[in-house]
Amino acid sequence: MNAIPRIQPHGDWLIGVLLFITVLFAYTIYSYRKLMWKAILSGFFKQYYISLQREENEIYKKVSARLNFISLLVLALFIYLWLNKTNLHAPLWYLKMNGFIFKGFSLYLLLFALLTFLVFLQITVIRFLAFIFNTQNEAKEHEFNLWLIYKLLGVYSLPLVFFIAYSNDTIASFLLYFSLILFAAVLLRRYFIGFKLGLSMNSFPKIYSILYICTLEILPIAILVKLYKTEIQTILSF
Repeated sequence: MNAIPRIQPHGDWLIGVLLFITVLFAYTIYSYRKLMWKAILSGFFKQYYISLQREENEIYKKVSARLNFISLLVLALFIYLWLNKTNLHAPLWYLKMNGFIFKGFSLYLLLFALLTFLVFLQITVIRFLAFIFNTQNEAKEHEFNLWLIYKLLGVYSLPLVFFIAYSNDTIASFLLYFSLILFAAVLLRRYFIGFKLGLSMNSFPKIYSILYICTLEILPIAILVKLYKTEIQTILSF
């Protein structure tokens, strides 16, 4: 296994972001311990998943919104670290748009904005199709699963981003490979659940389920794979 080159210096902003996420997450756990553990365990145990799905009170909505925000912050940071750590052949750790260079904290904010836009685009499409085909109950379940997966990925990734950012090259390489395999397994599970849900809806054309998954689920990942084809091949041969 080839070690991934050491990350470029970030300055104080990375420490600040990690500290902010950690404090916000710790405060959420402290304030809503029961709901938090139920959310974390829902990815492993069906009874917690069902119990969480039935939560409709204002406290749960508040906790859920906070966890959604934390998860998007963590996932955007994971993508940023991946872009840095896998920078083997081209300087893709920065983006230049209209003469402005996004790197460091500005690149992180851009990734956070793009990820947030993608998630809300997915939700908008789900709700629009539910309105057209009168499948509000199924759409609500699909939206719940969508946010739950983002929550789980964010929570599980939080300790990983610390080690990826500040560990040596060998450990960072292993953690990146492990994280991508974990992400792939979780996402495949979500695709399966979503597609199964789509097939169960008699009034919903099956072709739309396929188009949704291909366009808003698989396409963003395919773009990242295309950008880092060499690195993905390395991961697959690991």
